[in-house]
Amino acid sequence: MIPLYLALAIIIVGPVEDLANCFIERMKTGRREKELYKELVNQITSIAFLILLERGVSRVET
Repeated sequence: MIPLYLALAIIIVGPVEDLANCFIERMKTGRREKELYKELVNQITSIAFLILLERGVSRVET
């Protein structure tokens, strides 16, 4: 189970964030709004990465 959490953590940070940013670029909104959405995506994927990483590490410690 530990490698699964670590693999998910890595997958979320890269391709999922890139995919979300690609969708944001295609939106018909202003430049400033796109920047804000991209920052939001960055924060969300960072939090998801840390949660999955913590779950993987906490399983190793027990």
